[in-house]
Amino acid sequence: MAISLGLGGSEAVVLTGGVSKGAYDFVPDAVRAEGGDVLFHRLRARPGQPTLGAIAGGKPIIGLPGNPLAVLTAGRRVLAPLLKRLAGLATFDQPASHVTLDAWSGKPLPLTWWRPVTLTAPGVARLAALQGSGDVCGPAMSDGFIEVPPERADADPAAKLSHLDADGRARMVDVGGKPVTDRRAVAEGRVRVGAEVAAAIRSNSLKKGDLLQVARLGGIQAAKRTSDLVLLCHPLPLSHIDIDARLDDDDVLLTASVRTAGQTGVEMEALAAVAGAALNVVDMGKSLNPAIEIVSLRVVEKTGGKSGPTTCRAAGFRVAILTISDSRTAGAAEDTATPLLVEALQNFFSSEVIATQLVADDRKAIADQLRDWATGDGAPTLILTTGGTGVGPRDVTPEATLDVVERTHPSLLELARARCLPGKPHAYLSRGVAGVLGKTLIVNLPGSPKGAVDTLRLIADVLPHTLETLRGEEQSHP
Repeated sequence: MAISLGLGGSEAVVLTGGVSKGAYDFVPDAVRAEGGDVLFHRLRARPGQPTLGAIAGGKPIIGLPGNPLAVLTAGRRVLAPLLKRLAGLATFDQPASHVTLDAWSGKPLPLTWWRPVTLTAPGVARLAALQGSGDVCGPAMSDGFIEVPPERADADPAAKLSHLDADGRARMVDVGGKPVTDRRAVAEGRVRVGAEVAAAIRSNSLKKGDLLQVARLGGIQAAKRTSDLVLLCHPLPLSHIDIDARLDDDDVLLTASVRTAGQTGVEMEALAAVAGAALNVVDMGKSLNPAIEIVSLRVVEKTGGKSGPTTCRAAGFRVAILTISDSRTAGAAEDTATPLLVEALQNFFSSEVIATQLVADDRKAIADQLRDWATGDGAPTLILTTGGTGVGPRDVTPEATLDVVERTHPSLLELARARCLPGKPHAYLSRGVAGVLGKTLIVNLPGSPKGAVDTLRLIADVLPHTLETLRGEEQSHP
């Protein structure tokens, strides 16, 4: 009856659910009962494989699966072009970019493969973590979808590297046919020099001289010599190199911006500049601290070329994790939340966890630990708490957090809760809060390990800008 009503008052009928092969999937039979002809009832694609296409009374019927992810992908690739054609609109696709997956499933799939991905670096993507077929948060927080056609779905991406020929031999890529465009790349790095070297930098008392100035000069020289350092890298006429080196507590932060007008990008030159600057930091300070560590190094922005502008800002912030649980503190239950959060922070931001602690559900103990971390030497930029955010009599984490923060940030966790709807209304049961103490942001996450990681993922896109602003580093607003 519903199909009949739809056909009577519309130009097309769209259904969701009931198209698979279960005992209660009646849509195919219902379409036929209305005199419709089923044109197809299976796509060579996943998710969205059970999608149905039919025509009845000269009007199209599209039956999408009930899986939210399948509705999104099949709707985008099947339904949207149909509706555009019915409306007399052009059906061309939106611009797409080619990316390389940083990890491969290794599973052959003789179907077109649609999966949400997040960008980990310019031109590099990672499959988004999904919590089952009903997950609406994962796709919502992804940067886009990757489409792998059937003939490539079971291929090893390593076999398609541009620096290898058909026989697997190394080669320099021929860029002669590419247009000359203005290109720019920005790379960032962090060097952990320690308190003694940091103090010497501030007072300019190092025996070898001005460490930050030497780092800048070393970075410029390294950028100019990139093709001598990196095999198969094209020599490029660089039009501009800018190196910024500055202290952040006990770290030296390095940023390199490199420009050229050429036929290939300058990402390697930007990376070489930061690497060269970092090595000079180590050399200048190793007499005071032989354990100086280069913590991070990555490209965070590029413009020009076929792929266009790409931004993947490295957060580079330091994090402390406070796990609040009576049972875990007493050893009656295993702490699985902390290691999962450590892994998530590395995956989302390449950030370093500098401290972890277990405390019982005690308001004063929680507040004391938060205050000690946020006001001590080398304070973390971000403190994540997990646990104690529910409505139980021992759930006092929000109250303890409010005892210590100077300013609250209520909208941050409201963003996470809103993004979970309509799939996970239970997110609103958490009373977690967020706020600022000094230059440290404190965020309450749920006690459930999965819930903690999911909540972090839902604010992952805004956290870097938030923390950069808190540290006084962000000069522009997205």
